[in-house]
Amino acid sequence: MSIANPIYDSVFKYMMEDQRASRILLSNLLQREIVEVTLKNNEYIKKVNSDTTVLRLDFSARIRQADGETKVVTIEIQKALLPTEIMRFRKYLGKQFQADDNRLIISDKPLIEKPLHIVSIYLLGHSVNGLDTAVTYVYPKLFDQFGASLSADVEAIDFINGLTHDMIVVQIPKIKKDSVKTKLDKLLQLFNQEYKSAENSHVLNVGDDVLNQLSEEQKTVYNRLVLAKSEDKLCEEMDLEDEYVKLLQIWELEKSDYKKQINTQKEQINTQKAQMANMAKLLLETGKSKQEIASVMNISEQELNNLIP
Repeated sequence: MSIANPIYDSVFKYMMEDQRASRILLSNLLQREIVEVTLKNNEYIKKVNSDTTVLRLDFSARIRQADGETKVVTIEIQKALLPTEIMRFRKYLGKQFQADDNRLIISDKPLIEKPLHIVSIYLLGHSVNGLDTAVTYVYPKLFDQFGASLSADVEAIDFINGLTHDMIVVQIPKIKKDSVKTKLDKLLQLFNQEYKSAENSHVLNVGDDVLNQLSEEQKTVYNRLVLAKSEDKLCEEMDLEDEYVKLLQIWELEKSDYKKQINTQKEQINTQKAQMANMAKLLLETGKSKQEIASVMNISEQELNNLIP
């Protein structure tokens, strides 16, 4: 059994454009029933002179709550293949808080609006230092000034709920065969890079053991990835992504070499300054004036003062 590798942005985007597949994956990640989900927009950013390749997908989702009622939230996914700058994520999150489509119009006359709660999902193709789990949840909680947890529900307080967001971090490299314990773990095996084909990184060779542990609903995601494998256009886009990653790696090596050269030059300059400072101090101890020392060393008196204040 082989499927297209969803670590590729083109494959992931293809999978998430299917409403059933996206609803099932998001429901499993949020561990809450999503009644309805709609893809609002997507943005694909590539910069050769940067260390990132980021796919962004925004969804409007209606989630069923514990009391049976439903509420609408905004789910934004940022998928990064390589290590990224945190500021890039922060700027995008800031735009999400300001976006007009992240509000619910309760009344037109007079205008009464309510901000939609935002759930940020980060699918990372790299590992984060300090996070050992493949999936990490970060939800806001309430505390008093003494650090005691308060019983009030964040979602029930509009002021706080509208100014905070939930976060889910998925580290794809930490999805392992031997760590399957939950329903979500079973689904995430479709991202497990341990199944990557030795001949073709575009393909994951998942066996019956993976398929059989999926629920009938989760198999919708699997079937979408099987279909993606047969799409010629996606194969071409994956080839382009491979070339792009190679360019990024070359750029990183060049940037690293440049930094090493700069650091070497700085070390040489600092060594030279230290040697000149020692020489100046020795001449000063012989009784020569600073003016004479500056003349002997062929530097200005200001430069000499910088060496030996």
